[in-house]
Amino acid sequence: MKQTIILNHPPDFQEVAHSDLRVTYPIRYAHTTYWANATNRYAVQTFDGRYAYIYYYEFWIDTPTTLGLTSIAPDLHLCYPLLSTGAQPITLHEPNAQLALHFQHERASYLYLPNTELTVDLPMGHHIIIGITLDAGLFRPHLERHFEFVMPLVNAKRAVDPVPLQSSDFKIGPLTRTEILNLFSQINPRNMENEYLLVHHQIYLITLSRLKIISETTKINTTIALVDQARAYLELAVSKFGAKALIKDIVKSLQCGHNQLAQLHKEFYGCSLHAYRNQLLLERIIRQLEDYPQQIATLAEQLNFAGHSELNRFFKKLTGKSISHFKKP
Repeated sequence: MKQTIILNHPPDFQEVAHSDLRVTYPIRYAHTTYWANATNRYAVQTFDGRYAYIYYYEFWIDTPTTLGLTSIAPDLHLCYPLLSTGAQPITLHEPNAQLALHFQHERASYLYLPNTELTVDLPMGHHIIIGITLDAGLFRPHLERHFEFVMPLVNAKRAVDPVPLQSSDFKIGPLTRTEILNLFSQINPRNMENEYLLVHHQIYLITLSRLKIISETTKINTTIALVDQARAYLELAVSKFGAKALIKDIVKSLQCGHNQLAQLHKEFYGCSLHAYRNQLLLERIIRQLEDYPQQIATLAEQLNFAGHSELNRFFKKLTGKSISHFKKP
């Protein structure tokens, strides 16, 4: 994907060949550079994929400073401030415009940036901002109702609007952080499946952002609403991680007690949350059996089981039949 966001290196900053600081979250196969002046340092990582452009800025700021940022074409971005220890938020300004975009610690948001020059105010502290330039074509017309929180930005890109926009922000929880780090570790341009992987990760992060915004903008003022949120998160986790979908991650995201959530689920739906997770996984196995009718080991790998034996044991425990007998007419 074409690079449309560029951090402008000030003249008093010099590239450092052998920095004593290293990026906190390295991106596999990314292009990485380090820059420093008398008091401040920062690192830039970029990865150019066919369907996504990933950029990573890490700043070690001892003296508050302002850097320039250029958006060379109108584009849609998903931004994750994974870390910001400053007393003030990082702020993005468009010169001569009454507009300021704010980035809070662990609060993600979507951005639409037109072709423009911007400045970034960096307070004293340690900051990490990760951005993914998205293909706006992912948001097809039939999905507009589901992703209405980002559609004003998508429409602005389509119309080449000259004014930047920022969506409502949402919390970066353990599921999001884990997914970002999984993406960083799995990128491999030498693999033909790399572009599929990039799209797959993007779709998961976008879907997860929808659940985050729904949970934050819709007050969970009833126990059934809390349980339904947990079921939605669990459905997404099983669709992404298969056998590695963990209820404890859902509990962390919803910031509730494990025992309380399990008890409420059983009260409203008549089964344990663990049983619901297993039922979702079983349904996914049955759906994908059509794709791998004679390749059980491949199916096990796709669903993150340790091997075909573990997959078969799980299947037999829930259905009373082995996979081979289940497939027979």
